Amino acid sequence: MPPSDPYVIVGLVAVFGTTAWNGIAQGLATRKKEKQDALDRQQIAEIKKTGIDTHTLSNSAMGVILKLSAVKSRQIYMLLKRIAELTKDPGDIAAVDVAQIEWILAERTAGKHEGQQETVDAGGKAR
Repeated sequence: MPPSDPYVIVGLVAVFGTTAWNGIAQGLATRKKEKQDALDRQQIAEIKKTGIDTHTLSNSAMGVILKLSAVKSRQIYMLLKRIAELTKDPGDIAAVDVAQIEWILAERTAGKHEGQQETVDAGGKAR
C-alpha cells in the first residue's frame, strides 16, 4: 500500500516526480486487485465444490429412500397378498392389485434413479 503520510508523499513526488508516483500507486493498486481476484476465484471454487458435494449427498440419500420405499412396497404387497389368499375377500384382493402397482412403480423409480446416478457418476448428464 502507498504511504499515507502527506509529508512522505510530497517527498516522494519531489524526488521521483508525479508520473513516477502515479505509476507506483497504480502498480500497487493492480497488485492488490490481482490478489483480491485470486481470493475471489478461490472462494468461488470452494462454493462450487460445496454445491457439488451437497448435490451428491442429497442424490445418495434419495437413492436410499427410493430403494427402501421399493422394499417396503414389496413387503406390503406380499402381506396383503397373503391376507387376500386367506380371506378371499374382494376388498382384500383389490388391495393386493393396488399394492402390486405401487411396488412396481417404486421399483421402477428406484431403478431409474440408480441409472441416472450411474450416468452422473460416470461424468455424463442425467435425463
